[in-house]
Parts: sequence; C-alpha cells; structure tokens
Amino acid sequence: TLTSINLSCNHIGLDGGKQLLEGMLENKTLLEFDLRLSDVAQESEYLIGQALCANREAARQRTLNPGHFMSPIIAQGPENL
Repeated sequence: TLTSINLSCNHIGLDGGKQLLEGMLENKTLLEFDLRLSDVAQESEYLIGQALCANREAARQRTLNPGHFMSPIIAQGPENL
C-alpha cells in the first residue's frame, strides 16, 4: 500500500494540482504528500492536506481498533460467546 509520495520540484501547476486533489478524494491510504515547489494552488494544497488528515485519522482508528486484527468472536469479548 502506498502511504507516502514525493512530487516536490515537479512544476505540477494549477491544473495538475486539481487532478491530484481529485485523486486524493478517492485515496484512503496515502498519509504523506510532498508538493514543495510544485506550483500547486494553495487551495489545492490545503484540500489535499485535509484529505491526508482524514487518512491519518482513519489509520489511527484502524490501529486502535482491536477488532481490526481479531476474528469477530474474539473482538466481541468472552461475554458474547
């Protein structure tokens, strides 16, 4: 799973930034995205950052959820057997 991408210094521009933003709205695993010196609009950078924050929170929740790593019976606890 891809979690980090570095596109810095690539002259992506305004239209490229919009395309990256559209892709980020579909991506749920990317946690880091470097766009330094890529001429991406500040609005696109901000919205991509918001998507990254949502992805990080979802990853944190998956890590904290013991049911993510256990079978449904074990995750429910012994009182539900």
